Amino acid sequence: MVGTRRSTRASRVFSACLLASLSSRAWLVLPAIADDDANAAETAAARSLAVEGMKLADAGKCGEALDKLARAERLHHSIIVLGRLGECFVAQGKIVDGTEALRRALREYLPPNASPVMVKARERAQTALDTARPKIAILSISVKGPSDNNVTVTVDGQPVSSILLDGDRPTDPGEHVVEASATGFMKASSRIK
Repeated sequence: MVGTRRSTRASRVFSACLLASLSSRAWLVLPAIADDDANAAETAAARSLAVEGMKLADAGKCGEALDKLARAERLHHSIIVLGRLGECFVAQGKIVDGTEALRRALREYLPPNASPVMVKARERAQTALDTARPKIAILSISVKGPSDNNVTVTVDGQPVSSILLDGDRPTDPGEHVVEASATGFMKASSRIK
């Protein structure tokens, strides 16, 4: 009887542990289900933003479309949205951002049985990239004075890595302000076109 009690007690302890284990696993599954719902909601929101953005782009309102397309792409990646985002950047004079988005769209793997819409999106991205690429300007910044580690360079207020000094930096066409500063030196500024 003592042996039976022990095994009964052991099986109760085992059952309690199993129940606790199952309860823990159920708890871990619940957030995953919630994540799936959130992902579905994000996908639906991305689709809505993308449709609105593409309608604006088709109407020639790329300035308004950029935010919607960028938000749609951040929520849910799509070669179609990424390509249109690149086209709108280019249309707004942000050639470097646009060509980089178009290049990312072109690097996208398309399976052999890809839908005609995806194939067309890739062809459209290639055409847009081929048209935009010659419009990219090249800016070479050279700073004489302190070592590169002590100098701060900006183009239009945006910091430029010291790694890019004395090299070709793809830049949008148009007027730009280049500034360089370093401790103990006067700030240098140059406006270029």
